[in-house]
Amino acid sequence: YYIGYDKLKTLMKESAVSDSGSKKNKKGKDAEEFTDRDENIFVSALDSELEKVYTFQTSQYNQLLKRIEEVENKVSSMNLEDAAGSKDKFDWTGLQTELENILSESKELDHFARLNFTGFQKIVIKHDRIHPNYSSVKALLSIRLKELPFHSEDYSPLLHRISNLYSFLRENISSASYLSNIGSQRGSASLPNASTSVSSVTAHEDA
Repeated sequence: YYIGYDKLKTLMKESAVSDSGSKKNKKGKDAEEFTDRDENIFVSALDSELEKVYTFQTSQYNQLLKRIEEVENKVSSMNLEDAAGSKDKFDWTGLQTELENILSESKELDHFARLNFTGFQKIVIKHDRIHPNYSSVKALLSIRLKELPFHSEDYSPLLHRISNLYSFLRENISSASYLSNIGSQRGSASLPNASTSVSSVTAHEDA
């Protein structure tokens, strides 16, 4: 679900013939030719990667919202006035664990968006520098990011709802030590690990 950074680099043909017409690349090897067809393939692949990242990020964010809503519904269904009742039977441990997991996964998703945004920015800058005779892909990316703004999701409302639920726990649990600190952010994250190609996004300084 991460940007295929190395795939895009390959399609961009870094060793293509330079403007000077040299038949050798920087390493002295025969340079590849970068054609209009290559440009179209690269732009199409770039857009496909953007669609993939946006679809995944949006899906994951909506799932987090749904999970928060489910927790809120469970809490609202409690009868705290029933001395015999639902308060003592409520699964406080499960509620705490779910909140911690949602908080952890929210941070992971935010990191996912930031990492991919950096990757897209670096690859288009590299393209525009290597192939100045073609239209700026950076400008195209800016337009598409307005249509698929995976990088600008506002997590404040989600975090505010999580905070309210933590407050509810603190107010209703019998032992304050039962709750872990909100900053501990224990729990498992469900996002997939970044691939080797994504690691190269931050490793390459020549972009």
